Amino acid sequence: MGQKVHPKALRLGINKYWDSIWFFPKKKDYQAAVIEDHKIRNFIFSYIRKSIIKKMGLKAKEGSAKFKDPNPASIEKIIIGRKSNNLHITIYTSKPAIIIGKRGSDIEALKNAIFKEFGKEAVIEVKEVEHPDLSAKLVAHSIARQLEQRVSFRRAMRAAAIRVIRVGAQGVRIEVAGRLDGAELARRERIILGKVPLQTLMADIDYALDEAMTKWGVIGVKVWLYKGMTFKDEETKKQFEVLEKLKLASMPKEI
Repeated sequence: MGQKVHPKALRLGINKYWDSIWFFPKKKDYQAAVIEDHKIRNFIFSYIRKSIIKKMGLKAKEGSAKFKDPNPASIEKIIIGRKSNNLHITIYTSKPAIIIGKRGSDIEALKNAIFKEFGKEAVIEVKEVEHPDLSAKLVAHSIARQLEQRVSFRRAMRAAAIRVIRVGAQGVRIEVAGRLDGAELARRERIILGKVPLQTLMADIDYALDEAMTKWGVIGVKVWLYKGMTFKDEETKKQFEVLEKLKLASMPKEI
């Protein structure tokens, strides 16, 4: 059996960084902070979703039944920093206006809700994701929502992969697994465009997993995006380019 490693965990400290930026020397404090970060992220997701349902004029139960999208604000990631007893939260999203609200009113309401729930002052910063099609999280989210709306999985995968390549990615791999199109037996389907070097540590690989809650059960969606190589300095980059040219020169030419 092949051993699967999370592409981000494998590249931490090389070209990826942690989503929680803080340090606690004591083990107990560290454990409590990790659990609290998880709760804060879940709280932000649920709070934003409820506020959107409220703006639509729906009640909580009615809105949850009709509005099934768990991430309507298209949040890519939430980075949490700590300083003494204060939090610095950075939300990356492709729809910043939904989170900020008119003149920042929704952000202030979110700060107050976090203080009420966790007893900590928070500085919240919202940053826009300029190219949603270069984010594995948002691409997987888009495919999962289409599957919930009964779009053909092949059509959704193919369209997403083409968009990713057009935006500038060097490779994309998409997998879906489950009772696809309501089939009796569950199966796995995939599509690969370009190259996705998962074992190259210098490769900038973005990975995400999402789930589509369909009538026939849960369908898992996995997305890998290859955005190119990352180098610590120009000299390493030049050496890599020379090696690539030598590889191309040594390849046999077609007769």
